[in-house]
Amino acid sequence: MKVITQKFLSRGTTCTGDLYLPEGDGPHPCVVMAHGFGAQRDFALPPFARVFAEAGMAVFLFDYRGFGDSEGLPRQWVSPRRHIQDFHAALAHVRACDDIDKRRLGLWGTSFSGGHVLVVAAQDRDIKVVSSMVPFVSGPASLGRIPPSALLKLTWAGVRDWLQSLSGGPVHQLPIVGQPGDLAMMSTPESYAGYMAMVPAETGWRNETPARIALAAGLYMPARFASQVNCPTLIVAGRQDSLIPLESIRKTAASISNCTLEVLDCGHFEPYQGEFFKTVSQIQSRFLVQVLVTPA
Repeated sequence: MKVITQKFLSRGTTCTGDLYLPEGDGPHPCVVMAHGFGAQRDFALPPFARVFAEAGMAVFLFDYRGFGDSEGLPRQWVSPRRHIQDFHAALAHVRACDDIDKRRLGLWGTSFSGGHVLVVAAQDRDIKVVSSMVPFVSGPASLGRIPPSALLKLTWAGVRDWLQSLSGGPVHQLPIVGQPGDLAMMSTPESYAGYMAMVPAETGWRNETPARIALAAGLYMPARFASQVNCPTLIVAGRQDSLIPLESIRKTAASISNCTLEVLDCGHFEPYQGEFFKTVSQIQSRFLVQVLVTPA
């Protein structure tokens, strides 16, 4: 396996990704991957990329604009619109790579990006397969789990950031993750320990994001695009997930014409490590290989 760091442009901004190439001569089928809410590509995703590469697929794992090694301001701006644009730019990049078979491309997403990949697949009809893990599929469904008093505070923080951005003022930040009772975008009992377990010891990442996402998240509904996804799709959900209601995932999966839903007895963050990682990565790898690698 060979890993090559590459640059590509998204709306004029330079982004960074790692291209994992399997053994053997290309062109290879390729899975394009990016992380979930507020995270970088080095947060527990390289092990997934290596599993897929060892199974014979290339992987392009990238950072969104404003995250990790990618350029862009404001830093760490969680924006569904921008992230989806970056996915399309990453796809354009791999389609131009000599080592990649542009006729055999798949998408992999998790949590927030688990919703993004459904939107991108609905927009790009040449995508051959989608793998979506513990996906954010409905803003109203997920925000419905936040206490009303906290939701009001989050909304005000978003309005403040939006108003300051209009006047050229400083970015108003919110914590990405916090302990129960903290004002943060994720603060369920599993959130802080689960999220921070993914963060490398040495990183320039900060636990903050422009608060305007508190306004956008409630309006973001990838489930609306589910019926337009025309390729085989795997969704892995957690029965104990405190952030994504399982019923909203079931409804989304039912809207996709060719969807396999796997429900595991785990929370939102457990699939990234330990035994659940081994289980999930193998389920995903077999599904991706069946579509992208194994001849029909």
